[in-house]
Amino acid sequence: MIVMAVVVVIFIIAVDAYSSIYATCTWGLIQLLRCLLSLPGNVSWFHRFVDSLEENAWLAWEYEDKKNKNRLCSTNTSTLLSIPTLDINQLNSCLLNTNESPRFCSNQLLQNDSWMQYPLLIRNLWTVNELNHPKRQLSMRGFQTNQTLAGMIIPYYRDSTKAVAEKGTNNSTTAGYNYLSPDASSRLGDILDDITRVGGGSKAKIATQYIVESHPHLIQDIIPPTYSHIIDELFGNVFQPQHLQPTGPFGIFPAWTTVPIFIASSTTNQNARLNQSYSECIHPTDTCIPIRENHHNNNTSLQHAKTDLHCEPIGNIAVQLLGRKRWTLVSPRFSKYLRPTISRHGRAFFFSMLPDTSNLHSIPHYQVITEMGDALWVRENVFVFSFFISFPYVNICIYM
Repeated sequence: MIVMAVVVVIFIIAVDAYSSIYATCTWGLIQLLRCLLSLPGNVSWFHRFVDSLEENAWLAWEYEDKKNKNRLCSTNTSTLLSIPTLDINQLNSCLLNTNESPRFCSNQLLQNDSWMQYPLLIRNLWTVNELNHPKRQLSMRGFQTNQTLAGMIIPYYRDSTKAVAEKGTNNSTTAGYNYLSPDASSRLGDILDDITRVGGGSKAKIATQYIVESHPHLIQDIIPPTYSHIIDELFGNVFQPQHLQPTGPFGIFPAWTTVPIFIASSTTNQNARLNQSYSECIHPTDTCIPIRENHHNNNTSLQHAKTDLHCEPIGNIAVQLLGRKRWTLVSPRFSKYLRPTISRHGRAFFFSMLPDTSNLHSIPHYQVITEMGDALWVRENVFVFSFFISFPYVNICIYM
């Protein structure tokens, strides 16, 4: 609870620079109440009261914006921001030609010394051939063929395709943020069998750090050895097994690094390509996986496994090891327009209570697609909405 309270205070400081004192203090008080007074869900009057106060704070932010006519987004202004992009090959060439540091070359290529304050797309961190190497353990092949990994019992989401509106109302016991926590558990191998079967049909999603926590050596498969010195200087030397261990006296503090792995299929299209091997790929950025028949689902509609709009108080790097993923990112500066609310699960994240992500068209935001081998830097307190867009492939993202 204390940790969550500290997280709330940090979030308030990030928002307050762009908000009225009244709205920010009201909203912050509500979040602290939820952290410190975790009343049972059947105390409905308390939740209705808190929800009402929270909505008043959201409305105050929105009213203040209209009153001051300082909305940074209008029908005549493009709200889609250009995301800074760094090609790892160009960066490496700069290092070889100038004999300067990775930080210096990054600043020169991006023409910005403070690029870490913004999202950053890193292209071509891995090549497709490197990620398809048969001896890689941090891969679909490794998860499916290694009996120790395949036999792990892990949490997962049964259905990660639902929209917030389908999940419930703003009532704090039924709202969409409940779906940011897994609702089932099973063997890793069995979940992958379900996700990769022919014809789609699976809406399951894996999003867990237990795999790498239980097998710390897998962290060494995240960053290619060729570029490890570059990534270490830019983001810190956090890609080592020892950083996954608890810290402090007697291990009373959490690890410096956590590595959630995200695996899902993107669609229930019945016209899947059948019986492909790993090497039978159509596009250069594709990689093929073993897929299995599905006789139980005739749904041909497009559905995306996704993660709803939320933010966390830590920076992270998402490395795309397989497939493609679309991201929508909103700066902390505009978080007050997203109707943020703190997690009710004791986890350090904030969920957006916007009824529909289509409302983001009026808020400055980034959109980017990570291809296989790319990495995406996301600074702390950036709101993220993402979904998987490749089929029949499975996507893996790893956050640091």
